[in-house]
Amino acid sequence: MSKGAHLLYAAGMDARRKLMLITALSILAVPGCGGATEGEATQPAEAAEATELSATEGAETVEPADTCDEASISLVGRYMLTHYPGQDTLGPNGERPMGMSKEYDFGADSYTMDGYPPLRITGRYEELAREGARVQVRFFDTVFDGRPSEDRVLWLLFEGCGATLQMDGMTYARRPAE
Repeated sequence: MSKGAHLLYAAGMDARRKLMLITALSILAVPGCGGATEGEATQPAEAAEATELSATEGAETVEPADTCDEASISLVGRYMLTHYPGQDTLGPNGERPMGMSKEYDFGADSYTMDGYPPLRITGRYEELAREGARVQVRFFDTVFDGRPSEDRVLWLLFEGCGATLQMDGMTYARRPAE
């Protein structure tokens, strides 16, 4: 790989890492996933100073901020490939593998995947089962680069309250709504 291509690849990876960080931070602001929930408000500093209470006096039982209702995680959204098998494997001369990208856009019951090197998959899906943060999905009516493709059933794993998705050994980050 030429020095210029290596620099472009490194800059692209840096941009992906920054996007992943921004995505993860924005997900934390989603109600029920570690952020403030509807109706929560911060107490003004003046009010806090006016009433001094002991640590437990008047305290409410509050769920930890890192809890997540896994049943509320939805596949609907956009996901960008962040890691795939062999991505970090160096060749015999220290060269990196050719980069690739994939972006899934899941609607209520259909999906599109666009990628590079250029490829496109469209189809429909249905959720078959759910076990915590794992969802079994059937992909059908699939068209891969203009040709019909076989139906598939996969287990998808959500992490970070839906911030990331593991599918087919690849990791995808949920993109913020545009």
